[in-house]
Amino acid sequence: QAAGGGCTVPGLTRADGSWSKTLGQVQARFFNNVLEGSRRLRVRVMHPMDTGLVAGIPAFYIEDLQLVDSTGQAWWRLALHEPVSENPLITFELPPQAVPGLRLIGRDNNGNRIDAEVGA
Repeated sequence: QAAGGGCTVPGLTRADGSWSKTLGQVQARFFNNVLEGSRRLRVRVMHPMDTGLVAGIPAFYIEDLQLVDSTGQAWWRLALHEPVSENPLITFELPPQAVPGLRLIGRDNNGNRIDAEVGA
């Protein structure tokens, strides 16, 4: 009897129960990409991203994310699925000039909303 791969074992936050306290929280940081003259925005979205392959734990994952500016114009749209890692870390490539009022918005497959100001 061999244990399954990483998709068939509960994530750390699922195992210790802390996922419900941090669900949907977003951490963000900008980096300058000096080689290409652009800026990178790295975000971590706190979510267990359960695959549904662990016995007794249904699929529970972020379905979509959008990076939007202050006018609501989408700069990036992402469709995510179960195999994305727990608390995914995502990097966006942006133009070198500041983009005011950026927000990360989205939802998971249970209807939980993600909405966080990530700066400029």
